Amino acid sequence: MENSYLDNRSVVAANGTFTAQVFGWMTIGVFLTGVIAFIINILSSQSAQLLVLFSVLFFPVLIVQLILVVVLSALGRRLNAALASILFIVYSLISGLTVGIIAINYTVSSLFVAFGISSLMFLVLAVYGLVTKKDLSRWQAVALFALFGVILVSIVNLVLLLLNSPLFNGLNAILNYVVVIIFSVLIASDANALKRLAAEAEASGQGYGRYAIIGALQLYLDFVNLFIRVLSITGKRR
Repeated sequence: MENSYLDNRSVVAANGTFTAQVFGWMTIGVFLTGVIAFIINILSSQSAQLLVLFSVLFFPVLIVQLILVVVLSALGRRLNAALASILFIVYSLISGLTVGIIAINYTVSSLFVAFGISSLMFLVLAVYGLVTKKDLSRWQAVALFALFGVILVSIVNLVLLLLNSPLFNGLNAILNYVVVIIFSVLIASDANALKRLAAEAEASGQGYGRYAIIGALQLYLDFVNLFIRVLSITGKRR
């Protein structure tokens, strides 16, 4: 009985250490993204040429982002902790460019409001995912399936935009709310999945490093996408 109690306490302590590392890295990523986005905002407001340059760079930078996130997601468990950390930092910095370019279109007060709302939602949902005894992996699968559907609809909506269709704005507004719901579910389920990720890290015998980056990346992506959609819903354009 005593050994079982001690084992449970060691598991709880290990999970706590791992969770702290995950949220530490996630916080670093969000901070770096915010710093770059702030710099982009300042520079673009002072120079029309830079504003045009940043707008032109948006899609090439977005492609680089996608490549990096695929590499980190697919190879994260094979990379050593140092390389995984470097790639995560680089991704966070590059993400700052795209977030900054999007943020250019909104007032500063709107950015703070959206960040506050997103942070509060993230905190509540992440805490729920961590403390609940329910396994939320099924909801995670449902949310990912729904996200795939949203991507397909977004492609259709992009075509509507190119065709200057009046349907674009209405469909885009609906997508914003749907994506907020999807990433709300993913925040809770990804936080819930940290328990399994911690167990996997323990079983690997190679430390928490790379696994903490994997968890941080998932939660970072959840938060940033939630923020962008909340900004689209609540933000006031310049």
